[in-house]
Amino acid sequence: MARPVTTSRLIFFDLEEAIVAQSFLQSNGIFATMPDRRYSMIDPLMRIGMGGIRISVPEGAEDDAARLIHGVDRRPGVEFDDTSCPRCGRNRFTRVKPLVLPMLLLLLYGSVVWWRTRRLRCVACKTEFKPDRRKLDVPE
Repeated sequence: MARPVTTSRLIFFDLEEAIVAQSFLQSNGIFATMPDRRYSMIDPLMRIGMGGIRISVPEGAEDDAARLIHGVDRRPGVEFDDTSCPRCGRNRFTRVKPLVLPMLLLLLYGSVVWWRTRRLRCVACKTEFKPDRRKLDVPE
């Protein structure tokens, strides 16, 4: 069976991002391969020397693949419909990650325990607040 002719127009410098992009393309029906995957796993500096991690798609599907990848929302944070910032009123947030206690555990015990907090940070004005638990539709 002959292999399809592929072209590489999608280039990433982060291996995890390239793996997610390849899976996203495949879930949308575009055959995608990553010929540089093994080389980039050996040494992270190889990614720079190779000019990035290529994602190859069949000829004729490169425009559809580029349109799908560039159509993904890359803005930071998550939008909540019924929760708004108490300061500016916007509804796009990131989670506040605790640093002091995990670093203290790292120094004392040699291991880090990360956990999620319910505190949110507004992307627009950087205000941190604890939302009403009943309004969030995410699991605790």
